[in-house]
Amino acid sequence: MKRLILLLTHPILLLCIFNMISCSNANRYHLEESLQAAGDNRQQLEKVLEHFKNADDERSEAAQWLIANMSGKEGCDTATVLSRARLYQIVDSVNRLWKEPIDSIVKSYGADYSNIPKYKDLMCVDSAFLVNDIESAFFARERWQWAKKVDFDTFRDFVLPYRVGDEALFNNSRSIIQQQLLHQLDSLAALEGMDKIENVVPEIGKLLKPFRWTGFIPDGPRLGSKMTELTIGNCQDFADRITFFFRAIGIPATTDKVFLRGNGNTSHFWPVILGEDEKTYVFEDAALIPSEEYDLKFIKVVRECFSGLRDVTEVYSPTPIPDLIIDKKMLSEDGKRYFLCGASHQKWTPIVEGKPVKNGKIDFGKVGTDRVAIISLLNDEGHLQPACEPFIINPNGTITAITPSKQTAPVTLFRKYTPELGEFADRMVGAVIEASDNPEFDNPDTLATISEEPYRLYTTVTSKSNKPYRYVRYRGADNSYCNIAELAFYTGEQPLPGKAIGTDKPWGGVTNRGIQAVFDGDPYTSFDYSEPSGGWVGLDLGNPKRIDRIVYTPRNRDNFIRTGDQYELFYWESAQNKWRSLGSKTATADSIDFQSPLGALLYLKNHTRGNDERIFLYDYNAKRQIFY
Repeated sequence: MKRLILLLTHPILLLCIFNMISCSNANRYHLEESLQAAGDNRQQLEKVLEHFKNADDERSEAAQWLIANMSGKEGCDTATVLSRARLYQIVDSVNRLWKEPIDSIVKSYGADYSNIPKYKDLMCVDSAFLVNDIESAFFARERWQWAKKVDFDTFRDFVLPYRVGDEALFNNSRSIIQQQLLHQLDSLAALEGMDKIENVVPEIGKLLKPFRWTGFIPDGPRLGSKMTELTIGNCQDFADRITFFFRAIGIPATTDKVFLRGNGNTSHFWPVILGEDEKTYVFEDAALIPSEEYDLKFIKVVRECFSGLRDVTEVYSPTPIPDLIIDKKMLSEDGKRYFLCGASHQKWTPIVEGKPVKNGKIDFGKVGTDRVAIISLLNDEGHLQPACEPFIINPNGTITAITPSKQTAPVTLFRKYTPELGEFADRMVGAVIEASDNPEFDNPDTLATISEEPYRLYTTVTSKSNKPYRYVRYRGADNSYCNIAELAFYTGEQPLPGKAIGTDKPWGGVTNRGIQAVFDGDPYTSFDYSEPSGGWVGLDLGNPKRIDRIVYTPRNRDNFIRTGDQYELFYWESAQNKWRSLGSKTATADSIDFQSPLGALLYLKNHTRGNDERIFLYDYNAKRQIFY
């Protein structure tokens, strides 16, 4: 994913990417151009066309379509992919998917994918491979009722393609999956209602083995069909796994992606299934989530098609969204090419190039709303430079400029990164803190209820009862894995001592994620229960004690303010098109104070540790950070 973001900052590569954002069927059969470009391999491609010349119309058209759209497709050699797949298997054998052990494995394995040669499909794909792959695609289409109902255009775009990226090509990838699951799939096909993709996909999804997520394997060529044999990887690996698996059994599948999250610093990929009338569903845990209900903050969403990338931003919005059209008069610089950019750390990363329209305006197409963006132009040196102030994209298609005032005011900051990505604080919502006179907690009294996500490292609440109790506990909400980092009960200045009690069965048997982690004084260790619901952790105080207040800390990724770390606050200075420092200081608590211009776009950097940091605005009434 990091590699993709770097590519997107290169203007020439960027122009190639956005010139591809079209799946128009106009002039789709550029057969002669492809055959001419094939050079010595033309004979192999002509064999494919000859093989299907007297076949049914669909097969013949499918072969022509694949070859006509083969230009630009390339992949690495099989040895590289097999070696990379072996690395994935070794990493999967590690119980704890932590950075240190994976880095050690990668280093000893010697994984380096920086100078891998690529081979153009037009010049090396042989007729036997392509004929067999096309026939396998039609085998599924003609055997199972869910595949028979897929219209040909959808089949062609999202079942037929033999590759998704720069992976090596392996013979019989489809047919191997088909034969392995033939009996189970035939049995499912015989059931009522299984002609609908929306019904059959959750059932077939149960046949897949569980997947483990890690972002610590270094970037390299995509593994393509080999991902169906693996059970570990990042979001792109998972999307490839699902795409190849479902395409093999005749179900339209592909990858949707954002080059840059609307609330994060990196790209993101996810698998989608296309149902009736090309209705988009996100595949997640063997369930289908309608695209408009998918919890994703985006500026622009694109879909991988064999014939290029397609803009599908609109299908991820529950309500209609207008095009973002900008008048060139609002831009400080004049140029020929303009790009809508999002924030990645302290850089502006291009997402889409605008198209000139009438009356000196620029159309960036459908975009996500309530996101922060900026417009940059491509200068004569080939670099992007901001041409306006950052702005918020409003739901009606207008924009609101983020303009810092000359007046300043104090800001109190509690974190450096958005709580929306990869954090656990929301798992505390719905939890209760209880007290009882018996260790079974029969008819317990409620001391506190956690009704909102904690916004700081340490949250203090007043006890609802002044009675003395011997047993106290935190009872996790359903589907929260009872995640909590610290818990303390007070009568006076010091936390009450006691013996840790609870459902001491940590996830994966990882001992340092047991109940003792909740009382070790370290806010960066936490309890992670083995089951999603039913977990609790507490103290036996030895004898009844009255409790005045309770302090708790959510499980976290160390993005709250950390005592002893050095922080520097920046704001975006539009006049100079750069981030300007507002000073640096060392934190002495779980919050830190600065003086900032009113209404400024802000960025808090931790100079001591960590990489996760994100732009935000400040709500002076609520005294909260609003991350974008």
